Amino acid sequence: MRPLFEQQAPELIHFGWAHGRYLDFWSFIHILTGSLFGILAYVFAIPLFTTMLCIAGIATLYEVFEILLRVSEDAQNVASDIVLTTGGGVLAQYLIGTLQPTFTTEIFIFTGVSILNITLLYAGWNHYLKKKLLSIKK
Repeated sequence: MRPLFEQQAPELIHFGWAHGRYLDFWSFIHILTGSLFGILAYVFAIPLFTTMLCIAGIATLYEVFEILLRVSEDAQNVASDIVLTTGGGVLAQYLIGTLQPTFTTEIFIFTGVSILNITLLYAGWNHYLKKKLLSIKK
């Protein structure tokens, strides 16, 4: 039977697409994804605490989904991903609220964060799939 989590990553922080125990390139994607949720929460006037709970729940469900898909990480990385996604959302909602931009500016910010997030997602999944393909060929 396959373990639920990988063995603990050797590095606390990994500057690459492989998993670090707490931070890696995937961490940026989690922060940006949370930020997108935070921007939407601001636009729809959802209270900050409710935003935090909702994003934490969504991030947790996503990590469970990854485990079911056998995209495993160590337990610390999973917890870190949830915290970073939640933190990104709460921080984005707070900062947008502080700036009080126009609706047009909100759209530009949301679009910019989305493009950056999609670009990093593409790079990360491209790296992951190449690595997976190489392991199958061996």
